Amino acid sequence: MDIKYFKNVDFNTDYLETTIEFQNREIELDINTDVVLGKDSWVKEYEEYISKLEVFKEKIDKEIVEDFENDGITKEWVDFHLEELGEAIEEERLLEECDKKLSLDRQVLSIIKLRRIGIYPEYEDYAIWDYILDDEISDEILVIVTDKNGEIVDITWES
Repeated sequence: MDIKYFKNVDFNTDYLETTIEFQNREIELDINTDVVLGKDSWVKEYEEYISKLEVFKEKIDKEIVEDFENDGITKEWVDFHLEELGEAIEEERLLEECDKKLSLDRQVLSIIKLRRIGIYPEYEDYAIWDYILDDEISDEILVIVTDKNGEIVDITWES
């Protein structure tokens, strides 16, 4: 069976992965089907979620900025990168295209990018959106967790 972004899905496989074009960037998309192994009952919910990625991303991006402004985990994540990896950020010229009128932490905030969306059918934490600064200098991930309706459940920091 084909589903959006995946061809010939084997429902007896507990993990599916691919790379997709999303908002002019390539990102990883994976489905962790260990809980629904052998079933296709999750497909409709998946298709519905996937059809709204643009809407969900817009909401998530706004929440990231709000969390940053409220000194949440996003602010801590940005500050960590500036304190611990400031030289690497400068050497890699990551902020070269940024608006220099912005504070340094806001410049860093402006360059984070979505790297991966992980889907977990039947889980309360349905989708995991991984944001990164740059794969070359940091393995620290700003993680946004949503439910199956795209509502933000949590913002965490992982490495």
